Amino acid sequence: MLITHISVDYSQKVNLGNFESVNVSINIHAKPEEGEDPDACYEFLLNQAQQVVMSKLQEVTEAHNVNCPSITKYFTGKEIDEFPSSIYSELHKNLPF
Repeated sequence: MLITHISVDYSQKVNLGNFESVNVSINIHAKPEEGEDPDACYEFLLNQAQQVVMSKLQEVTEAHNVNCPSITKYFTGKEIDEFPSSIYSELHKNLPF
């Protein structure tokens, strides 16, 4: 089978409190070049989509002063419970996005 098109959809929803939430989503398309591994192309697109969505969610949660454990885990690889609360607030300020 010849794969001529790869598409990735990725979205995340975060509760902002006060019955408000935000959903950030992205759809990325690519046409693999001849000889390019479709699985590698898919993984690349998925990684790009995750980075864009999580970065935008971080901007939104910071603007609304909301701590989001899933965003912290994405950027640090650690669960929120693994950090003492004093470290968490400092860490959240210093994330690269």
